[in-house]
Amino acid sequence: MATHMTTSRTHQTGRVGLPYWFFLGIIVFLIVITLGLALWLSSGNTRYRSAHQAYLAADCSAALPLYAQSTRYPTWAGSFVSQARREEAECTAFVGATKTAGTANPAESIQAWEAFYAAYAQGPLAPQALVQLRQQYLAWAQVQRTAGDYASAIATYRQMATSHAEWAVDANAGLSPTYLAWGEGLRTAGDFAHAIAVYDEMAAISSVFAADALAPRNQVFLAWGADLTQRGAFAEAAQVYRLLLQREHERLAPLDLPERNWPITWLYPYALSQHDLAVLKTSLHEGPGMQYPATQAPGAVAANRFPGIVGASPDGQWLALDLTHWTAEPKSEPGLLTTLPDIAWQRDPTAQVAWAPIAAAPLSLTTTITLPVAGGLLQALATRSEAASQALGGLATLYTNWGAAAQAAGDDAAATAAYLALADLTSDAATREQAYGQLAQIHLALAQQFTEQHEYQVGLVHVRQAETFDPTGKLARPVQALHSQILLSLGDQALATRSWDIAARRYGDVLAFERSAFGKGQAFVKQKGARLLASADAKASVVQTVEPGQALTTVAQQTTPAPGWIALLAPVAPTALAWAPATQVTLTGAALPDVATTNLPPLQSHIALVNLAHTQQTWGQTLAGERKYEEAVAHYRAILDDGALRSVITGTADLLAQNYTAWGDMLIGQDKAVDAIARYGWAVSTAPKSDAGVKASQALSKQAADTVQAVSKGAGCDAVSILDALVKTTVKAKADSALPQALYQCGQARLTANVASEARAAYQRIIDSYGKSAYAAKARRGIQEIDWALLINKNGIDSAANTACDQAGVTVRGRVANIAKPYVVYVNGGSTYWYTDFPAAWQGSDKETNAVVCLGDVQSYLVESCPYTNNHWIKRYRSYRTVRLVDAVGRLLVAQGKLYGSSPNECPFSEWFSSYLSTKTYEGDIPDSADLTAWLKKYLPVK
Repeated sequence: MATHMTTSRTHQTGRVGLPYWFFLGIIVFLIVITLGLALWLSSGNTRYRSAHQAYLAADCSAALPLYAQSTRYPTWAGSFVSQARREEAECTAFVGATKTAGTANPAESIQAWEAFYAAYAQGPLAPQALVQLRQQYLAWAQVQRTAGDYASAIATYRQMATSHAEWAVDANAGLSPTYLAWGEGLRTAGDFAHAIAVYDEMAAISSVFAADALAPRNQVFLAWGADLTQRGAFAEAAQVYRLLLQREHERLAPLDLPERNWPITWLYPYALSQHDLAVLKTSLHEGPGMQYPATQAPGAVAANRFPGIVGASPDGQWLALDLTHWTAEPKSEPGLLTTLPDIAWQRDPTAQVAWAPIAAAPLSLTTTITLPVAGGLLQALATRSEAASQALGGLATLYTNWGAAAQAAGDDAAATAAYLALADLTSDAATREQAYGQLAQIHLALAQQFTEQHEYQVGLVHVRQAETFDPTGKLARPVQALHSQILLSLGDQALATRSWDIAARRYGDVLAFERSAFGKGQAFVKQKGARLLASADAKASVVQTVEPGQALTTVAQQTTPAPGWIALLAPVAPTALAWAPATQVTLTGAALPDVATTNLPPLQSHIALVNLAHTQQTWGQTLAGERKYEEAVAHYRAILDDGALRSVITGTADLLAQNYTAWGDMLIGQDKAVDAIARYGWAVSTAPKSDAGVKASQALSKQAADTVQAVSKGAGCDAVSILDALVKTTVKAKADSALPQALYQCGQARLTANVASEARAAYQRIIDSYGKSAYAAKARRGIQEIDWALLINKNGIDSAANTACDQAGVTVRGRVANIAKPYVVYVNGGSTYWYTDFPAAWQGSDKETNAVVCLGDVQSYLVESCPYTNNHWIKRYRSYRTVRLVDAVGRLLVAQGKLYGSSPNECPFSEWFSSYLSTKTYEGDIPDSADLTAWLKKYLPVK
């Protein structure tokens, strides 16, 4: 340890020290270095501040060199270094974007500025960048629009507005003229669909844009429709106009739709399939849309009402239903002009037009053109929209040209539909009349064509339409003549095929049609037996004799020679016309035209009348041959009950009698004698001298003889109905002679069967109808028996017997002989055991009782007074009862008397009397059942 310490001291004492100037030099050096560094750093910071000021002033060209000097400093030199680097990058990007502004590619500049703004949106250069970017967007869009690249320009404007909402006003200011210029360019180029799409795109931006696009877009629709119409693309043109109208309706609905009253003819061309309103799935509305008020709830319309369809909404989704005209029989036919059915339209004056969505009542549309827009809706739109008004005019031109073109091409269906649509939409009477006239011509030509081809049913459809659409009556005569001829041909056609019902209906249609078409009023003859002549000449042949009050159809007049003649429709005449002096008839109805100006076509009524009579008669014979006698009668009677038919055919009465006789024979074979007798009777009354009438008369005589014989053998009720039937025939006398007996037999049989009501009816009928008959008294007795039985059933025998005793009185008015055997006696007033003491022959049930004994009370009379001494007496008395025998059924007294009891004892020679009794009484027995039996046997003998 000591050695170590020595070594350490030696080392310390051996160190050498540095001079002071050395240290001073170091200090000076450090100060110089520090000052130099400070000056260097200060210079860098100064350059940054200068660059930053230029940066804030957006003078990046001045800032960038300074930033270049500042950014050479190391990061530790200060925060200005990193700040300078950031700002230098921003300025570099700004200068780069600025350089793109002058290039020929604004899109590149926009991209550069968008990239700059995206990176430095919060920097001080952002506002200047936005200014540059806005200018570039607007410039680029203008370049695109000028070049005709409207879609790109619009995309640029949209990008501008999307990227920078604050520029939406500027973008929209550019969008509107761009869209308008684009649409106008497309319209001018004839690219109408594209133009409309452009305007639709514009309208979708905002309501302001929609308002700006409305008028030019509507003009495109109108120009498109006109162009298609000019090129003959009528169906496409109609769809264009409909689209315009639909848009206008959507814009303006609901409208105040005017009331319209379509003629029935309006119903047929639009849709031949109808739908039952009662099963609609939705309400009916006042217009085509749910925004219109509902008029009727589902199912509120009476069932089986199929309305006329009179148009549709422009989009075809709603149907206009004319509820005023409807049919209970829906029709659905495949063709517009070939198989149109006869529909029995009915009219409801209180109904109106209503609308239903087609989805709620789907229909099979069969027209050449889809349902036209309802004219009422078009008129309402036209009052609110100039475009709709112009579309209305365009449709009028369209349908006019379409109808003419279709007519020239022989496409009558398309022509018809077009003219009908024109007539519905136009408000001009002259245009409508012209359309109707074209329709009349089309249908007349079609009617003639189908008639020549023997397709009379189709021809009838068209001739009816020709009549309907002939507004001025220019085609009246040829149409009417063809109408009559078609109806007659339809009848002949049906007759040839033995379709009797169709033939009869069509011949009847001829008569009705000519009466309606050519008749002007009615005439009534003034004198009995007036004669209608074949011509306006007093010497002409007589064609018909008429009686006062008979109505005749007037056709025309001939005023010369005075006093003039009246032409009358007379189907019995070969020409179907007859004449009567004007002085012999009274006229009603319209003034008659002069015959020289009426231009009457040849009338078919006479031929139709003759053929109708032949049809009915042959039809009856056919049915009779099939043993359908009842049906045959109707057809024979149709002739016999009609004077005109009866006058043009013979033999009908004989045929009817033959039918009745054969019918009677058939019923006899079926054991239906009553029905057979009626038919024989009808045969005799219809044609008594005909073979059938004679045969029927013989059959009646045989029935009468057989029935009388049956009655004599007790046929009773079975014979009554037969005799009743015979009474109505020529053998009435013989049937009447047997009826009382038959009725009595029937009454007895029904009484036995306990059918009192029927028995009474039979008896009463004898009394009422055959009061002088030998059976009248028996019938009265029968009614009394019924009443007696009812009295017993109702009140019991005791009460009934009391009633009989009361009603019989005390005067004998009846006869025992009227009481039927066996006698069944009931005692009224006696002891109950008396009845059991009667002979068995008089006993029976209560309801069999026919004789009543009415017993009076027990009485007595003084027989003798025997005197004895001291004023004592014995008095003898004998008992008795009054008795009456009553015919219970007739309630008549037939016998009366007294029943006496036994005599009292004789008075003795002497008799003992007590002191307190001065008189004794001797009495016999009272009458008993034996006494009553003995008395009754005098009247009701018992074997």
